[in-house]
Amino acid sequence: MAVGAFPAHVAFKEGMRLNRLISAVLNHEDLFLRVRDSHEGAPTTDWTRERTEIQSATAASNPTFYDVGRNGKPIGQFTLAFGKKSNVVSEWSWSDDVEGAEALMIQLAEL
Repeated sequence: MAVGAFPAHVAFKEGMRLNRLISAVLNHEDLFLRVRDSHEGAPTTDWTRERTEIQSATAASNPTFYDVGRNGKPIGQFTLAFGKKSNVVSEWSWSDDVEGAEALMIQLAEL
């Protein structure tokens, strides 16, 4: 069963966890996501708050990298790896020069 704009190959539990993560970011009106398909690769989306765009770009890559940003500046990153059935977030990091970034990224990763 597919969740949102994720295709059926994204496990249900993975899709649910990703939706919680996306929602938690978007609940902060000043935060945006950008999707990349490699650690150093060019973004596959611009900074966005459009859930369907985020889900579609996520479904097209594995692993997937989410940049979390504010005012066009990255404050943290999640690395997503599919196939674990539930714990799709494999690692995360934050920008040391952004006040509160560490606490925010840890809070989001615990979803």
